[in-house]
Amino acid sequence: MKHLTTKELESGLDQILGSPKDEGVLELISKTSRGRPARIAGRGHA
Repeated sequence: MKHLTTKELESGLDQILGSPKDEGVLELISKTSRGRPARIAGRGHA
């Protein structure tokens, strides 16, 4: 998995915000801080 820079992430925000809100699949949400392992959400709600 490629880790993106803040600039790379921000450049994709328009595409994300323009995506359908009521259909599709969200594959992964993770959060990481320097020096700490990534935290991955286990389950979400529709």
